[in-house]
Amino acid sequence: MIGCMVLAFIAAVFYVLLASRVIAASTLESKDWQHVLVYVAGGCYILGGLLILAKKRWLWIVGLVMNT
Repeated sequence: MIGCMVLAFIAAVFYVLLASRVIAASTLESKDWQHVLVYVAGGCYILGGLLILAKKRWLWIVGLVMNT
Protein backbone atom coordinates (compact mmCIF):
# COMPACT_ATOMS: atom_id res chain seq x y z
CA MET A 1 0.00 0.00 0.00
CA ILE A 2 2.88 2.35 0.70
CA GLY A 3 4.25 1.57 -2.76
CA CYS A 4 0.94 2.49 -4.37
CA MET A 5 0.85 5.74 -2.41
CA VAL A 6 4.40 6.57 -3.52
CA LEU A 7 3.49 5.88 -7.15
CA ALA A 8 0.48 8.19 -6.86
CA PHE A 9 2.69 10.91 -5.38
CA ILE A 10 5.24 10.47 -8.19
CA ALA A 11 2.47 10.89 -10.76
CA ALA A 12 1.28 14.00 -8.89
CA VAL A 13 4.79 15.48 -8.94
CA PHE A 14 5.01 15.00 -12.70
CA TYR A 15 1.60 16.64 -13.17
CA VAL A 16 2.65 19.64 -11.06
CA LEU A 17 5.95 19.94 -12.94
CA LEU A 18 4.08 19.78 -16.24
CA ALA A 19 1.58 22.44 -15.15
CA SER A 20 4.30 24.75 -13.88
CA ARG A 21 6.12 24.34 -17.22
CA VAL A 22 9.28 22.88 -15.66
CA ILE A 23 8.90 19.91 -18.01
CA ALA A 24 7.04 20.12 -21.29
CA ALA A 25 5.30 17.85 -23.73
CA SER A 26 6.80 19.27 -26.90
CA THR A 27 4.20 17.86 -29.28
CA LEU A 28 1.25 19.40 -27.44
CA GLU A 29 -0.05 22.92 -27.66
CA SER A 30 -1.57 24.17 -24.46
CA LYS A 31 -3.43 27.26 -23.44
CA ASP A 32 -3.07 28.98 -20.08
CA TRP A 33 -6.40 27.72 -18.71
CA GLN A 34 -5.40 24.12 -19.42
CA HIS A 35 -2.63 24.31 -16.85
CA VAL A 36 -5.28 24.67 -14.16
CA LEU A 37 -6.70 21.31 -15.17
CA VAL A 38 -3.27 19.73 -14.87
CA TYR A 39 -2.90 21.15 -11.35
CA VAL A 40 -6.30 19.66 -10.49
CA ALA A 41 -5.17 16.28 -11.82
CA GLY A 42 -2.06 16.46 -9.65
CA GLY A 43 -4.16 17.32 -6.63
CA CYS A 44 -6.44 14.38 -7.32
CA TYR A 45 -3.46 12.03 -7.41
CA ILE A 46 -2.25 13.39 -4.05
CA LEU A 47 -5.71 12.94 -2.56
CA GLY A 48 -6.00 9.46 -4.07
CA GLY A 49 -2.59 8.52 -2.69
CA LEU A 50 -3.68 9.54 0.79
CA LEU A 51 -7.01 7.72 0.46
CA ILE A 52 -5.12 4.49 -0.27
CA LEU A 53 -4.08 4.53 3.37
CA ALA A 54 -7.75 4.54 4.46
CA LYS A 55 -7.91 0.81 3.55
CA LYS A 56 -11.42 1.09 2.14
CA ARG A 57 -11.94 -1.28 -0.78
CA TRP A 58 -14.76 0.79 -2.27
CA LEU A 59 -12.39 3.78 -2.51
CA TRP A 60 -9.91 1.64 -4.44
CA ILE A 61 -12.63 0.52 -6.85
CA VAL A 62 -13.84 4.10 -7.39
CA GLY A 63 -10.24 5.19 -8.03
CA LEU A 64 -9.71 2.34 -10.47
CA VAL A 65 -12.85 3.23 -12.41
CA MET A 66 -11.92 6.94 -12.50
CA ASN A 67 -8.41 6.21 -13.77
CA THR A 68 -9.71 3.85 -16.39
